[in-house]
Amino acid sequence: MTTGNQISRFQFYHVASDADWHTLNEGDEINRSNVTDESTDGFTIAVTLEKAIHGEGDNLNSFIGLHFGFLGVNEKRRFRSVVITIRFEDVAKPLIDDPEVIKIWPDTEYVWQGMTKEIEDTKSVDGQLKAGAYGGEGSIGGKWQRQEKFVRNTPARLSGNKTLMLRKAGSHKNAMLIRMHENSQEGSGVLRELRAAILVARKHKGAHRFRAHVSIKAEADFRFGVIQGLKKLVGADHCTDPIIFEPGTNFLDEGDIAGINGKEPGVDMVSRYGDAASATELVKINKTLVKQDGEWREVADDAPAARTSSAVNA
Repeated sequence: MTTGNQISRFQFYHVASDADWHTLNEGDEINRSNVTDESTDGFTIAVTLEKAIHGEGDNLNSFIGLHFGFLGVNEKRRFRSVVITIRFEDVAKPLIDDPEVIKIWPDTEYVWQGMTKEIEDTKSVDGQLKAGAYGGEGSIGGKWQRQEKFVRNTPARLSGNKTLMLRKAGSHKNAMLIRMHENSQEGSGVLRELRAAILVARKHKGAHRFRAHVSIKAEADFRFGVIQGLKKLVGADHCTDPIIFEPGTNFLDEGDIAGINGKEPGVDMVSRYGDAASATELVKINKTLVKQDGEWREVADDAPAARTSSAVNA
């Protein structure tokens, strides 16, 4: 088994702007990785392949880990919404023998509840890094909460789901769709960093190649200078070079915050990667929040807590 360490290609187009929108375009090598920065008008979109772990023998699973960054120069130039699609297809017989998306993270709808105070994360992974410790001290604290309704002070939302793309029929889902939205009332922007985990099941044993097409559509806000109003940043699927994967050739980045390097790919790998890499605390979907002493608190289902006008069912 070998590992690769090459540069990944992603191409984006900036609509309605004369800015210089640059790309990296380096051929079609296996496991193309490294950060690709697409920058214009104070915005940067960065995409990195972090993990490609393939099962051997009868294990036809492949685990793919991707990192996305969406950076605005300040709060006046920010991403308001982002839609990411990751579509897998077989190289030899596309749309016929495409790998099937089995497990993903994010896998449902989540809320990012921002906090102004420092948060101490006590979850450690293999004694190396605190779970999701991107920036360490001084970074903005927060936690994911899985909810059905969103409290008014929630600044951002995230959802992920499996889907069928280009194929005309069947239940064989070959793609992942991720949506990110800011809270328009607060103008918070979307999350600046996101890691996505995908487990696919291949149809063939051995070094049978497949690829992933990554497409990004982003809506950005311009609020100063001669550029005013809303413009769109679009990564078109037809012009975005795919990542080529070949089972037997893994890609492992330097970090292993989820402790999955060297493991056999399976559904548990997706959960471990999503939890450890995303600074998240996942809670049950059905919950009740009550505002007490200026803070939102969860009330147990059987607790006789007094409801106020600030209470919400989430």
